[in-house]
Order: sequence, then C-alpha cells, then structure tokens
Amino acid sequence: MAKAKAGAKKPRKLIVTKLRPPENKELLAAVGVVAIAHGQLEYILRMIVRTLGGLSITEALDAMQFKPMIEVRKEIRRLFSELTNDAALRLKMDALLERVRKESEQRNQLLHRPWALDQENQPLMKDEYHQWGPTPNIEKFNKLSERIYDLIREMNEARFAGFIYEVANSRKSEQPA
Repeated sequence: MAKAKAGAKKPRKLIVTKLRPPENKELLAAVGVVAIAHGQLEYILRMIVRTLGGLSITEALDAMQFKPMIEVRKEIRRLFSELTNDAALRLKMDALLERVRKESEQRNQLLHRPWALDQENQPLMKDEYHQWGPTPNIEKFNKLSERIYDLIREMNEARFAGFIYEVANSRKSEQPA
C-alpha cells in the first residue's frame, strides 16, 4: 500500500453540521435568480396556452393553475397540433418545449435537493446518489438563469411575431366571416 507523501493534505471529510442555507450572499442571489427565472418561464408557458387557446389571461391562468409543467407542455402540444398540420412547425414546437423541459430538469436538480453547511460553514448539497458534496459554483446558476431567460425571449418572440403567432392567428383566418 502506497504511503501518502509527507506534508500532503488529506482530503477533507464532509461532515454535515447544519441543515441551513449557505451564508454566501452571492450564491444565494444566484440561486434566487434561477428560482425567479423559472417562475417566469412557467408563466410564459401558460401565456402560450392563452395564445393558442384564444383565452383571456385569467382564463389561461385559471385553466393551468396547479398543473405540473409536464401537463402544461402537453396542453401546448395538443393545442398547437389542433391548429396546424404542418410537420415542420410541429417539430419546431417540440424542439422548443424539449429545451424548456431540459432547463426545468436542470433547475430541479439544483434547487430540489437538501442543502447544508459542513463543519467549516461551507455549503453542501445531496447529489443524485444521496451523497453530500459541494454545491455547484455561482457561475453554474448564472448560466442556467441566462439560458432560461433566452428561452423566455425566444418563446415571447414566437408568440408575438413568430411561428406561434402565425399558427394561433390561422384559426381566426379559417373561421367563416
């Protein structure tokens, strides 16, 4: 068995001492921005239901209230498919909703895990194997929130002037005068 070099540091054993949020204000702020961005992403998905369903804001919010995001995405696919048979547009919507799903999954992996502090007040979180380890760095949270906001912009552009707008308005042009 090989001996450790003299003076070499032993790996630090992670010992959870407090189930508390991190004390690092910048990390907490980055986590908060991800949470807020995801709430806005959920809202925009509900507004796409509004656009595709021809609903008022209140009707769309009431109809989708308490529905998990997977159900909201399914409803968007259903409404979109009812409005167009264009395979390319349907695939475009599927691709957009898949990117939403992936970013939501990333957010869930980062925020829906236990956080704690170790004996040196360093933040820890449980991984997918239920082991304590260091939290992701601030940059990871910042990049996720940037990707979420990019998706929000893309969806709003599609809803107000792009392919979602065109498909939603095709319903109006097909109705008899």
